Amino acid sequence: MRDAYPEFATDPSDEEIARDWTLTTDDRAEVLRCRGDGNRHRFAVQLCALRASGRFVDDFATMPVRIANHVGHQLGLPPTLFMEPPDRYATAAEHSHRIREYLDYRPFDDEAQERLRQWLSERAADGVLSSTLVALAIPTLRAWKVELPARSTLERMAGALAVRGEEAMWTRIYERLPPAFCAGVDGLLSLAKGEHRSTLFDLKQYPPDARPATITEYIERYELLRSVGAEKLDLSGVVGAEVMKHLADFGRRYDVDDLKRFAPAKRYALVACFLVEAQKTILDHIVDMHREYLTGMSRRARNHLDQRHRDIRQRASKGLSTLLRAMDIILDGAMPQESRVLALYMEVDEAKLREAVTSCRELDDLSDHGYFEELLNRHSHLKRYLPAFLALPFRIEPGSEVLLSAIELGRRLSAGARLPEDAPIGFATGIWRAAVSTEDGGRDRRLWELALAFAMRDALRSGDLYLAESRNHVSFWNLVHSTDDWQKKRTDAYEKLKLPADGNHALDRLRAELEQAARDLSAGLGSNPFATLRDGRLEYCIRCTDPVFRG
Repeated sequence: MRDAYPEFATDPSDEEIARDWTLTTDDRAEVLRCRGDGNRHRFAVQLCALRASGRFVDDFATMPVRIANHVGHQLGLPPTLFMEPPDRYATAAEHSHRIREYLDYRPFDDEAQERLRQWLSERAADGVLSSTLVALAIPTLRAWKVELPARSTLERMAGALAVRGEEAMWTRIYERLPPAFCAGVDGLLSLAKGEHRSTLFDLKQYPPDARPATITEYIERYELLRSVGAEKLDLSGVVGAEVMKHLADFGRRYDVDDLKRFAPAKRYALVACFLVEAQKTILDHIVDMHREYLTGMSRRARNHLDQRHRDIRQRASKGLSTLLRAMDIILDGAMPQESRVLALYMEVDEAKLREAVTSCRELDDLSDHGYFEELLNRHSHLKRYLPAFLALPFRIEPGSEVLLSAIELGRRLSAGARLPEDAPIGFATGIWRAAVSTEDGGRDRRLWELALAFAMRDALRSGDLYLAESRNHVSFWNLVHSTDDWQKKRTDAYEKLKLPADGNHALDRLRAELEQAARDLSAGLGSNPFATLRDGRLEYCIRCTDPVFRG
């Protein structure tokens, strides 16, 4: 991560300037030992730079004007637009040596370099990436109070160590792979007779539009990975999640011929990491395609329903006037009842009357049940993949047990069972709850399956339903920290962070620290140059006359 290397802010905030570029009384005394305003200015800037970031300023011309003037103001120097470089290399070297002694720092010499190399080698043995090693090296050197070397120096060291660690990682992964899995990998890398692409190549492809055939194909790919044994691979103690993705990306990048040229340890390790990650990706694709297909099916149903509404409404609007005229005749109080029907048929044709009634009734039925009728017309398409989709290893969060029961019932229906009259409907919400029940209290199987499919879509989106083997649709708490992983790391984490394991003790300590900080703040407000109480409110300020800070 290039961002891990500390850089000096080009547009620092007031808080950053006050925190990182303010000289103490002892600092100023050390600075004043230098001769000349320019040397004092550069010495003070370098002192603050080393203390704040662990490294010296390489080029004074790049120092922001606000920082240069803030430091200069504390030394009584006039404002400047830029800082001059040192006149003599010997002077700059002497200043660096004095600043290191003053701050108890040491240079990045051969001894420090070897110490860092050994420390990073231990981390690289776990397969840590080069960028991560750089990110780990920086706070470590600062904790050792060793001046940071150039970014390129750290990156070269980390890169070389990461390569050696990666090679050792391949061997450790290979040793954990069962022979049956390696034989399955060989099958994925081979070309069937008459085929131009390997099965491994197909596993690298992204899905096209969400269609029943595509969803079925990806479910079959998931089952293929399970048959190879990718589901049972446990590399958690050998390789971390970040390194796993890194190696999986390598495996995706190489074609079959490249992989076959690699040594067995590298070949099987790369393919194993790729298959573990591919299984997660495929499950995510399946869930996403299920959501997209149902959303599209619902949209198409509503669009077709709207078109039917427009067509029927046109016919019904013509028949409505006929029905109103007929009702006016029937309800005419001035005419005897026995004469009303005769008068009706004399004025309104019976065929037109029946046609008007049919049109209005069709419009009424369409308003109540049209959407579900449209979905039922598409039920056969859903059934092309729904049985295989239901067979996936779904899990639930507490409170969604009724949905899991419905999924298990859906699996039995796919195997030939009949839908019982008391089939669960608690998973259905909104308009689906009434739709799945018939007038006699029974269940409409097709609507029940549709309701289940939509309920699973919504539950997967909310996290109430999940696939533990996927990447994005897992349990919420697994995203935070898996239970097994936390149990392994819990004790060490509390000891490393120096936190009490008991929550009440932690709160007591935080309360005591807060109260002590408040007392310290109150006691020091009178002499605090950066904060003051004004009208009962705490305000931040910089008490200086530097024009950079005015206004």
